[in-house]
Amino acid sequence: MTSPQLIKLFENGYKLYTTAVQPNTGVVLNTEKLGAVKKAEQDWLRDTWNLQMYKAGMKKLAIINADNIFGEVAINTLKENVNQAVRYAIAAKSFKDMKAAHHWLANG
Repeated sequence: MTSPQLIKLFENGYKLYTTAVQPNTGVVLNTEKLGAVKKAEQDWLRDTWNLQMYKAGMKKLAIINADNIFGEVAINTLKENVNQAVRYAIAAKSFKDMKAAHHWLANG
């Protein structure tokens, strides 16, 4: 996936989240097939997307684990950025499957 494609994907996710009929404070991010994410995109996620999503009401980010080392590194960076943020407070946690992620969003 190219950098513009990745950003477009997250921008589309923001649009879907903000136009949802039923408000929700949690999002599942399925990164099973995610590969390496460049620093510029990690910075954009940290500084733009996360803040936008937080302002739109997202409080929890459930992340389905990547199935490769490059995706794992990208997700670990994303979680570190979320946990160290001072402009927003989002709880981010990784899961092996959708069922566990949805359970955490509903009950955690």
